[in-house]
Parts: sequence; C-alpha cells; structure tokens
Amino acid sequence: SSFSITSMVTWSAAVLPARAVEPTGNAIADAFLAGVEASGAEALVVESVTGDDDTAEIVGFSATLDDEGEKSEMAIDRIVIDDAALADDRIEAGTVTLNGVTISNGKGKFTAGRAAATGVRFPSPRDISSGANAIAAEADYDGARVDGIVISGEDGYTVPVESVSFTAEQGDDGTVTRGTIAADRIVLDVASMPADDAKKELTRLGYDRLTLSFASAGSWDPATATGKIEKLELSAEGIGKLTLSATIGGLTEEVVEKLRNPSDQDETTQLLQGLTIAEVSIAFDNETLVNRMLAAQAKEAGTTPETLADQLATALPAMLAILKNPEFQSKLAAAGALFLREPVSLVATAKPAAPVPVAMLFGTAMMAPQTLAQVLNVEVVANGQQ
Repeated sequence: SSFSITSMVTWSAAVLPARAVEPTGNAIADAFLAGVEASGAEALVVESVTGDDDTAEIVGFSATLDDEGEKSEMAIDRIVIDDAALADDRIEAGTVTLNGVTISNGKGKFTAGRAAATGVRFPSPRDISSGANAIAAEADYDGARVDGIVISGEDGYTVPVESVSFTAEQGDDGTVTRGTIAADRIVLDVASMPADDAKKELTRLGYDRLTLSFASAGSWDPATATGKIEKLELSAEGIGKLTLSATIGGLTEEVVEKLRNPSDQDETTQLLQGLTIAEVSIAFDNETLVNRMLAAQAKEAGTTPETLADQLATALPAMLAILKNPEFQSKLAAAGALFLREPVSLVATAKPAAPVPVAMLFGTAMMAPQTLAQVLNVEVVANGQQ
C-alpha cells in the first residue's frame, strides 16, 4: 500500500524511486539522495540542502513514486539526518526526522505532521539497485514514531490517528530479538463511514464514534528457538479490550529466515506445522459491547436484556453438547453463563503439560476434536472467578 506507515522511515533509501540530482556539497545528503536515485524515482525535487560533516537538512523534497505501475506523489517539507556517519556509501544516523509528509494518489491521501526514527541504518545505493537481497536493501532502525496522521480514502472518508510507534532490539549480530508496535487513538466516525454491514451494526448498537488503539510486543530467543507474543492488544474506548499472548517453539534461525522470505507455499505450511504451542491466552474485557448487544437483541425480541441473558445462559449446556466433552462443556457453560449475566471479563488459556506440535493439533482437530480441550489443557474463566 502506498500509505504503509512503516514506509515513513524506510522508504527514503529503500523504496523511493528517484531521478539523478546534482551534488549538493553535503556528503550525507548526497549519499541519501544517491540511495533515492538508485530506486529510480521520477521528478525528484530538492529546494535546498544545508548541514555539516554529520548532519544534513533537506528542505522541499518531492518525488513521483511508481509502485508496480501505480503512481503516487510524495512531498516532505523538511528532512533532517543528524548524528550521522558515512561508510561504504551507507549512512548510519542517530536520528532522522521528517516534518510535513504527504503521499497521495488516485486512491487517497496520507499525511503526517512529524515522523522521527532513532538508530537508523540506510542501505547503500549498491544494495538497493542490485536486488540481490531484499532485506539488505531496506533501511532499519531502533525505534520510530509518527505523529499527527490523517488517512483519506478516494470516497473522502477520513481517519485521524494520533500516533504510531515502533521499536526493535537487536542482538550483537544485528538480529532483531524483540520489538513493539503501537497505534494510539485511531478515530472512526460511524456516521461518515461508507454504507455497509459494519456501519449498520455499529449504528444498531448505538455507537457513533470509535476510538481504537493497538499495542503489541514480541520477542524471539534464537538459543531456545522460542518466540513470545508478549502482548497483542486491541482496545476501543467505551467498548472493550481484546488481548492475546502466546509462546511458540520450534522457531530456529533457519525456520525464521525461511518464514521471513517464503518461496514455496508447501514448504511454508510444513514449517508452520513443525512449530509447537507452549501457551496461549485470549482475554476480553468488556465495557459496553456485550451490554449493547444484549439490549439490541432483547429489544428486537420484545424482552429485557436480563431475561435474554438468562435464556441464553440456560441454553448454553445444550448448545455446547456438540463438543462431546462433558467435563469441558460444564466448565465452559458455567463461565459463559456468568459472563452473560454479568459481562465483565472472559479469559481462555491453553497450557499443555508439554509443548504441542501444530501438526498434532491439526490431526486432533480432524480425527478427535472433542479431545482438543484436554490436549491443550484449556481453562475458561469469567470475571476472574475459577
């Protein structure tokens, strides 16, 4: 997508196409623009360049981008590359700051007031133009933050985003072993949304505005071949919060490398089936979503939310009989009934005695699905009560 947030700090030397420009007299700026040129942009314009041995300030930057035949116009009021060093045509910079960013095409427009990255490592023009290694041709960084984002679609619908941020921690060999991604206050105006089922349902539930936030954190330990989704959280103000965490085994360096650069779908499937699940947790914290769903359905049925919740809770044991697992059905029905009558929180955890191969889970799901809860040692808790 032309509006990929991550491209805000990496495109500058790895994605942007560019036309040749005259030397500016600043070595950092010249190396940066040479990287842009190596990707082949059109109509590159730079109004002015200033700086010194370790700094470059580029004002009035614009270019026409070509992403597989799809043209986009990009403009940046000001680019500052600071605390920078140049070696083998590769720039390493303490900070890179972009002010006043706009990317637009026939499908919409992306703007950001400010984007800043720390610990930025740009590829050389040779890395970019050779095409031999896609990863080597991309810039990377220790952390980045984009503020004041506004995304507009071709239909005129506009979504403001307060901020998006990223961090990446690397080992001594440059391998990323931990990272975070967060997006704060993504605001959706329901009344202005395109007419579709989502808008219809949100309106039915009485929501006129959604304010969403997303946060994730994960880590990978090559020594133990273990990956952890420490947190994957989606929250909506006044609605609720969904959180996922997991521990996955079998992520050797070879497997991770192949998954990062998949070349064969069958091989990718085999790699995924070779992973193991050590622990999974899914939690939902309710604010008003379940209450509004019960109220809307009760109104349509001509009853009260409390009566409807009781009816559903009473029906749960019969509805869950399809699982053919009486012990688990009983626990699930009890937790579900409590949550329906008092919707506060619902948590499901899987903690098998030993890590379970994904291939085994697929096999169990097909041959004996009623035993999955025991295989994974699944527990469901409502409102914090066992």
